[in-house]
Amino acid sequence: MSCLSHLIASVCFLLCIVEAHLSTRFLAFFSKGEETPESKVLSVRETLKGKTGCRIVYEYELTLKGFAFDLDHDDSTLSVLETLRNEFNDNEWPLTIEVDSEIHVY
Repeated sequence: MSCLSHLIASVCFLLCIVEAHLSTRFLAFFSKGEETPESKVLSVRETLKGKTGCRIVYEYELTLKGFAFDLDHDDSTLSVLETLRNEFNDNEWPLTIEVDSEIHVY
């Protein structure tokens, strides 16, 4: 490999590391799964899409209704999470938000 190729590969690798530390992946899903109206899911999704530093990366549609999203670490992070909890979580359609993590079954 040429020096330029090594440099480009190194910079790309470093950017991936930096990005991983500047954002956190969360899961947001409705506890009632398939019973949840699509309008509830769309409302949450549209709210997140309008937030700076938020990217929806995967949508769950089979047994769960929800999605995974990345949220940048900045002053608005808690505000976004509080908005989701306060505006979309209710007794009829409970919304769960948690940090995404690996699951191991032994």
